[in-house]
Amino acid sequence: MTEQQQLLPLRPGEILALKRNERGLSLGEAAKGSGISRYLLEALESGNTEHVPGIYLKGHYRKYARFLEVEDEAFDSQVDDIDCSAAELRTIFQGKENGSNGERWLKVSGYLAASVMIVALAWQFTHEAVRFSQGDSPARSKTSVSESSETVSADRADESAERTHLNASIAAVEVLRQPVAEPAGPDAAAEAWDAIRDPAASAGEHLLVIETSADSWVEIYGENESRLEMDLVRAGSSREYRGKGPFNITIGRASAVILTMDGEAVDLEPHTHDDVASLLLATAPADESSGAGKTDSH
Repeated sequence: MTEQQQLLPLRPGEILALKRNERGLSLGEAAKGSGISRYLLEALESGNTEHVPGIYLKGHYRKYARFLEVEDEAFDSQVDDIDCSAAELRTIFQGKENGSNGERWLKVSGYLAASVMIVALAWQFTHEAVRFSQGDSPARSKTSVSESSETVSADRADESAERTHLNASIAAVEVLRQPVAEPAGPDAAAEAWDAIRDPAASAGEHLLVIETSADSWVEIYGENESRLEMDLVRAGSSREYRGKGPFNITIGRASAVILTMDGEAVDLEPHTHDDVASLLLATAPADESSGAGKTDSH
């Protein structure tokens, strides 16, 4: 310690600043080595530590001293004498003084009213959602209200209701007294069943079915050159077509196609050349040799 230091004791911050300068360290290097921010080191060395909480101030001084390897009883004594009493707490924002009891009750009442309103809205929303999920509707609610109002006038309509029931009973008896029609013959029953099973048959239409085991090009034209199909039918497909004949049919890769009309197989081999079948399938009664409608090669 110099003679000047003996005559005029240095403050803890000044001792630390001299020691740092003796070691040739800048504030940045000292901050990096000690783990204390440069802003705080400047405050410690200058003694402007009013903004540093007293409870931490001694610890910062001792940590900085250990880094600079300061071993001085005078330094330790001065650090111990630092006043670490808590500084007076001051609010940054100006707070509003507490209101009167009337204002507090007004706030509480407002909160309660808002809470009740929120609960009521939530209950109504939940109730409407449940009614909607159960198939109820506002119209149905109105219907129940109208039904309750109609109950009041139900007694007045007893006489007219009785007359209506009596007339209905008489009409039912007259119907029961009418002779029952005898069932139709077996041919009529079969025709009716066929019409139900295949409605297109009663309209003069025919059912064509194509099943493929390989990709095949199919063109089908019906009555008046109406196009029923013009597409590549993929392998493993089964397609149905309804229409009136005669049917102009062209099938590529005919060997991989099975054609039926109204459930009867159509032989494509007589009409196939280079695995392409081209035929005109008529709708006349089946010929024993062909197995289905008459066919003509193009």
